[in-house]
Amino acid sequence: MDQFVYFATVPKDTQKLLANYQSPENEISLWKWIPICYLDQVRDALKSAGRFRAVFRGPRLKRWQSSTNKKDAVAFTVYEL
Repeated sequence: MDQFVYFATVPKDTQKLLANYQSPENEISLWKWIPICYLDQVRDALKSAGRFRAVFRGPRLKRWQSSTNKKDAVAFTVYEL
């Protein structure tokens, strides 16, 4: 993600929130395991910063699945498209 676009478009309170969930450099995701209660705030903040995908995390019905349904999710991970 372009750092200039990030700092210019994402509100400071959301930047502080996302800093707590930063993914390590060796991973593809940008932020991971953000509690689901912040989904709308993060989506609204990232709308103008580029294209992103939220993958829901939490209990799974099948062990091999890497994501879960939104209604069952307890957290989400953000990837850049």
